Amino acid sequence: MDTGMNIDDVKFDNPLVIASGPLTASTRLLKEAERQGASGASTKLTFHERPFEGEFRLVYIDGFGPMHTSERRLSIEEGVRLIEEASEETSLTLFANITDESPEVERWTSLALDLEGAGADLIEANFCCPMVGLDEAHEKGKYEKLSGGATAGENPELVYKISKALSSELTVPLVCKLTPTVPNMANTAKACDEGGADAIALFGGPSHGLPPVEIENHGKPTYPLVKGASYGFVAGPSVKYPSYKRVAEVARAVNVPIIGSGGISTWRDAIEMMMWGADFVSITSSVLREGWGVVNNIAEGIESYLEEHSYSSFREIVGLSLKHLRPSSEVEIVPGYAEISPSKCIGCGECLKPGHCNAVSWKTPKEEIAEVDRKKCIGCGLCWSICPVDAIEMIEDG
Repeated sequence: MDTGMNIDDVKFDNPLVIASGPLTASTRLLKEAERQGASGASTKLTFHERPFEGEFRLVYIDGFGPMHTSERRLSIEEGVRLIEEASEETSLTLFANITDESPEVERWTSLALDLEGAGADLIEANFCCPMVGLDEAHEKGKYEKLSGGATAGENPELVYKISKALSSELTVPLVCKLTPTVPNMANTAKACDEGGADAIALFGGPSHGLPPVEIENHGKPTYPLVKGASYGFVAGPSVKYPSYKRVAEVARAVNVPIIGSGGISTWRDAIEMMMWGADFVSITSSVLREGWGVVNNIAEGIESYLEEHSYSSFREIVGLSLKHLRPSSEVEIVPGYAEISPSKCIGCGECLKPGHCNAVSWKTPKEEIAEVDRKKCIGCGLCWSICPVDAIEMIEDG
């Protein structure tokens, strides 16, 4: 299959990338990513010097995802060594994920050039990490003094300045990774594009949260093996649909490739992300929870979908859903009602629960089969959405 996927002159075998994080901090993990079918990977966030010592600590909430309170970043020496080793031992397309705590472009460019020299295929400027500056800005009121991670990403002028400097110095493509902690991500994406970025990476928000607490233990946060609790980085299923929104927002604002991430767990999620405008999809949280087999399932699932639907390249599905996007005031309401199939209904009663509805009732108490009064049904679609056996169909009037 002609993949049709590339960033500038860098070509990819498929659109699946492992995002920068705990899964890309060693050559052993990167080799596993390649073995399972990933086309590329973004190495663990690298600094000149680590701003603080950390170790991977998180709480995972099923149905929501992980919340990280700490992670260990790489120093420039460690980042260079990882790129060198991974370049020799894998054929992955390697993104080097970098950031700096200062707005001094010389520090950003020297870091980028060192990693380019080590063999990175692309440089990924990290304007999104909430643990670098943003939590301190919110907690201690130091906002104006910080400019790394997500605090840099909230300043389009600074993003443009850094992007311009990097794109002028690099010979490999520049990817800018954006923070969702802004009202309009399109403005930041445009600043990157104008600064010379070759691609945009993004995920939906919010990027910060606080964990559950032990209510029988004086409210102690549930982070394991740490003292204290920072605002945690939120990922996983809880940010999937906001990520679709951000991808669509940026896809309509720039003409460079987009790498979409946030809550991708299945090949269907990946297809949906691409149809909302992502050229590539990147994953982390689902692999943390379910193992490396997720990567292979997604990679094979995307290819099977394309073959079954007679698409000749990945590019053909990118942005297909954008034509349906419009303001709320222009959304057309189609009159109709819900209809329940007696042969499929299992009498679970889920459709009788919605508090606003008086259109659904038992057909007969003994049969325990639900039915809909068409005259009372407003066609909201809630019962259709929650039916566990797809026994409900939404019917247009007329």
